[in-house]
Amino acid sequence: MTKHKKIINGFRGLVTTGLVGLLVACGGSGSGSDDSDLASTGTEVLAQGSIQRFGSVYVNDIRYSRSATGEVLIDDNSSANEDSLRIGMRVKLRGRYNDDGTGTYDSIEVDNELKGPIETGSIDIPDPVNAPATGSFFVLGNRVLVDEDTFYDESGSGNTINSLAHLDDTAANEDVVEVSGLFNEVGDLKALRVEKNADDLATYLADGRKLEVKGTVNNVDTGNMLFTYESGQVVNYMNAGIDNDLPSNPVNWVDLYVESKCDPDAPTFGGSCLNGTTLLATKVDNAALDMADGLLAELEGIISDFNGQGDFKVHRVPVDAADASILCGNVALGNGVKVKVRGNVIKVINVNTVDASSVECRQAKTVRLEGTVQSNVNAMVTLLDVPVVTNDKTELDDLASVGDLVSGDAIELRGFVDGNGKVIAVRLELEDSIDSDDFIVQAPENQVTAVDQGNNTFKLLGVSVDTSVLQNDDFEGPNDLNIGRAAFYQALRDGTAPAVKAKGTYDSETNTLTAREVELEEND
Repeated sequence: MTKHKKIINGFRGLVTTGLVGLLVACGGSGSGSDDSDLASTGTEVLAQGSIQRFGSVYVNDIRYSRSATGEVLIDDNSSANEDSLRIGMRVKLRGRYNDDGTGTYDSIEVDNELKGPIETGSIDIPDPVNAPATGSFFVLGNRVLVDEDTFYDESGSGNTINSLAHLDDTAANEDVVEVSGLFNEVGDLKALRVEKNADDLATYLADGRKLEVKGTVNNVDTGNMLFTYESGQVVNYMNAGIDNDLPSNPVNWVDLYVESKCDPDAPTFGGSCLNGTTLLATKVDNAALDMADGLLAELEGIISDFNGQGDFKVHRVPVDAADASILCGNVALGNGVKVKVRGNVIKVINVNTVDASSVECRQAKTVRLEGTVQSNVNAMVTLLDVPVVTNDKTELDDLASVGDLVSGDAIELRGFVDGNGKVIAVRLELEDSIDSDDFIVQAPENQVTAVDQGNNTFKLLGVSVDTSVLQNDDFEGPNDLNIGRAAFYQALRDGTAPAVKAKGTYDSETNTLTAREVELEEND
C-alpha cells in the first residue's frame, strides 16, 4: 500500500474540546448487548473503562450525564472538566444508573497506566511499509503496543504527533508520554491513547510533572528498599510516602497491584526520578480499585489468569463468572479476550471480587473507510458512496478544517454507525495519495447484507463487494488465518464475524469494490 501524509502549512488539526467515538472499545457481541440487569435509578455503580464518545460522556456503552455535584479529576489539572476528557482515556466513574439505561456520574477520574520517557532505542515498527501504525515501545519497563486504532495527542502548543513514527526514542531526546490502555494476558499494555507530554525528561520534570507506573509487584528487597514489578521495572521506595492501604511490611506487597510516582515537587524529591533505569519513588499507592462490598461494578478489560469461567481477572481485578450470562457469540472466554463484566462486589478469601451477572465480549463496531472524496457538502463527506457525518468533535489529522476537503482528496476515516444508521466520523486523516487498488471498506457484521456466494458478492455499508477474482487462499478469518471461500461466506450468512474488511479497486459508477483482500476482523 502506498500512502503518504499531506501536511498543510505544517499543521496537524486536532479539535481538543472532545471527540465523538472510541473505535477500540464500542462493543456488542455476536449475541447482542444485554443491559437487562441494569439496576434501577439510584443504585450506585463503579465503572472502569475508556471514554468512547461525547454528547454527555460514554463509558462501557452507557451514556452518563453530570450530576449537580459531578466532577472530573485529572492529575496535574486542578481545573479539569468534561472538556478536558479525550477519547481513549481510561477512567474510573462513580455514579448511578437511571431507569432508561443511561447513567449519572458524580465523579470521573482519569486513570492512565503510564507516564514516563520512552526507553532509548525501544521503538519497534516491524513492517514500516505495509503496517506503519503497528508496533511497540517501552516506558518504565512496560512494553506498550500500538496499532492503527491508537489515538495520539500532544500537550501544549504542538500538534505534530499522529503516529508511532512521530515519536522520538533517540538518546537524550526521548519523548515523555502518557499512555492509557489495557493490560493484556502477558502484561503488555495495549494503548488506546498516547499523549506526548514533553520532548525530554528534564523539560518534563522542570514543569513539575510526575512519572507514574502501575503494575503487580513481583518481589521485594527490604534491605535495599527496592521492589520489582512483573514487567521488570525496579522501584526504590526509600524516600517514598507509603499509602495507608498498603500492608505496613513491604514483603506483603508481592502480588498486589501498586502505583509508583516520582513527583519533582515532593519534599522528598532528591533531584532525579531515575537512577539508571530504577525509578526513585516519592509515593507508592495501592492501585487496586476501591470497591465496597455489594457495590455494582462494570469493568472493561482483557482477560488474564484464566482458570475457568469462575476464576479469572479483568485488568487485574478478580472475577467469578460461574453463574453469569455469557454474551460472546462464538467466542470462547479465555486469556486475551476483551470483555465487559458486570456484577456486584463480594469478598473471596478477603479479596474484592466481581461476582459477575454478565460477561460481554467486546466486539467490533468500527467503521473504516479509505478512498477519495466524492463530495463535501455542509460537513457531510461522501466516499465509496457512503455519506459520513463530521462535526466540530471529529479528530482531524493533517487537516485544518473539514471544509478544506475537495473532491479527489485521499482520506482515511474511522467512525461508527449510530442508532439512526448514520456513519459518524471520529477521526479523519488527509493522505497525499492512495493507490487505486487500496480502497478499503470495513464495518461491523450487522452492516453486511445481500450475501450471495454463488455470484461471489456481498454488500458492506451498502458497497457491493465482488470477490470473484480471489483465490480460495485469499479469504482470511480472524488472526490472518486462511479459511477459504466457503467458510468466509458461511460466517457472513451466520453473522459470526465481529467485523468484515474488504480492500481493492472501487468503481463509483456501479458502487462496487473489486476485492483483492477480504478478511473477518477480530474483536477490537
